[in-house]
Amino acid sequence: MRRGLADLGRRAQVSKAANERYLMALASVDEKTPLHQLAGKLCNPIKRQGRRYRALNPWSLGMGLCSKPLTGRIRYQWIAQSRSPSSPVPDQGSDKQQRRRSARVSRWLALLRAHGILRKVPGSHRYHLTSKGRTLVTALLSAREANTEQLTKLAA
Repeated sequence: MRRGLADLGRRAQVSKAANERYLMALASVDEKTPLHQLAGKLCNPIKRQGRRYRALNPWSLGMGLCSKPLTGRIRYQWIAQSRSPSSPVPDQGSDKQQRRRSARVSRWLALLRAHGILRKVPGSHRYHLTSKGRTLVTALLSAREANTEQLTKLAA
């Protein structure tokens, strides 16, 4: 986006949308629902539009989506890098490896969309976390970073 006066209105819209996403990410921290109820539905397969989608491992979900800030914007390349750590740049490798990597990432994104974690931004290669996704990822991050003392203190 250019920095001139002509684009000032559009820049304000983009900035406002980014601020709203950030505030929504911060607001999801005050969730009172236990983690087993939040992540429980992910552990079961679901059917959407006549198609079956496998269950998710909540800990792999947290690891894959938590490597980026929780502003809610997720790009295809970020998922590709987090899903295949052996190859940091998604464009490296033979054509066959690139197609396999692309297919793997596409299946992962379809699975997250089916479970209601992500939604696609129309006309782009970006995805946003849904409110359910933000709450779940925040809870998984908190549980992952907590030690045993903190967890037992909360249970008491």
